[in-house]
Amino acid sequence: MAEDVEYLERGLDKAVKYLQDVVSTYKSGRLVNLHIMVAQIEGFLAARGEEY
Repeated sequence: MAEDVEYLERGLDKAVKYLQDVVSTYKSGRLVNLHIMVAQIEGFLAARGEEY
């Protein structure tokens, strides 16, 4: 159980970082990179076996 919680916490930390990067990219007007950020998020979710 503790290992599962640690795994989820690491995953959430990564997801939050990706979302912060997306927001930062959007706010700075670097929308060219936005599709790369979205692909990273999709890859993260796919690695977890989740639908998006």
